[in-house]
Amino acid sequence: MNRKRISYREFIEQIKVKGNLYMPVIEGKNKMYPLIVTENHGEKIRTSDGRMHLSKMPELDMWVVYERCGQAFDEVTLKNMLAEYTEEYTRQAELDKKEQELLMCVMSKVPKEQICCVLIPEKIGKDVLKTYAGRKMESVYLVYAVILEEEPKRIKLSAITNEMLEYWNIKEEELHRISLSNMPKHLLYEISELYSQTGVDVYLVKGEKNYFGLTTLLYEDGPLKDLGNQLNQDLYILPLSVHEAVIFPYKEWKENEICEIAEQMSAFGGFVWRYSLKLNKIAFSEKTWKEYTAALKYGIMDAADRSIPVIQK
Repeated sequence: MNRKRISYREFIEQIKVKGNLYMPVIEGKNKMYPLIVTENHGEKIRTSDGRMHLSKMPELDMWVVYERCGQAFDEVTLKNMLAEYTEEYTRQAELDKKEQELLMCVMSKVPKEQICCVLIPEKIGKDVLKTYAGRKMESVYLVYAVILEEEPKRIKLSAITNEMLEYWNIKEEELHRISLSNMPKHLLYEISELYSQTGVDVYLVKGEKNYFGLTTLLYEDGPLKDLGNQLNQDLYILPLSVHEAVIFPYKEWKENEICEIAEQMSAFGGFVWRYSLKLNKIAFSEKTWKEYTAALKYGIMDAADRSIPVIQK
């Protein structure tokens, strides 16, 4: 039976409207459905019942489906192809489940001393908490991880997923406490002076192993306290990456000047944080900085006490 040929674009539109009708019924319910994902190299059909991350899903090339259907909306061919694809998805999902269970079993035997955390600015950590265990703190995320390898100049981490947290039967608050207490034992910091055309010193803070130096800014007796006491003033913080940050003396610099530098240097855009020497705390937002200022001016410490905790040794 000859079917009317349609254009590739028309075929895609019909798949979007009718494709779900040809997906196999599983356990009495049509739980799975095709997704059209536009990528640089063409459209793909993917499906999900929530068991696999999008990046791991098998896929059908839309052009291949179009050609096998004879450049027409061939319902029989389409249904057969989707059945084959669904079978492959189910097989891959089961394999992925076994891999995750094995990983969680291995991770469950990791000593608590190996649990740590990484500070990630909101701009690059969007939706990270949907997959990984952590918490949002104003404009940043603190994500928990396990130290897999540790060498003099290198540290290798694996982020802890929400599934692992559930498997361990441990609350996020407990993981938070453990990770914060472990960090100064595993990750030391380095401070170096940078050249400034203005004649005012600026400083670079990074991890001793050149990894995840941004997290060291949370240490109670860390680089910010060291620099703040040395310069006897508050500080501006410009995060360059999750590994390093540039520190500016508060009295010698204006925020708009640093924001201009941020647009040129930082992978995070115009993020500028502030550090209060008297409170020994970071303000990740303008709102919190105003609370700090009010707390110091009027002696109202509640606002400061509710702010981001520092990591204690």
